Amino acid sequence: MSDSKSQISRETYKKIKAMNREQMSEFFTGVYQEGVNNSPIDLDELREVISSVNGIGEVRLNQIMDAIAAYYGTEEETE
Repeated sequence: MSDSKSQISRETYKKIKAMNREQMSEFFTGVYQEGVNNSPIDLDELREVISSVNGIGEVRLNQIMDAIAAYYGTEEETE
């Protein structure tokens, strides 16, 4: 059904099952953050995809890319 990468081990399952609300919240926050850190966004590819949308001009594209860069804490140079 699903690959083994998306499944948790029995040991991890038992640890989660024994956690209280605070511990579980910390655990899942860590899992989420790990996923975010391992999924970098390529701003150049994103720029290209957004620019292909009909009605998005250069000025609006630069505004969108600046907003995305600010959200991800990176600096995007507008052309």
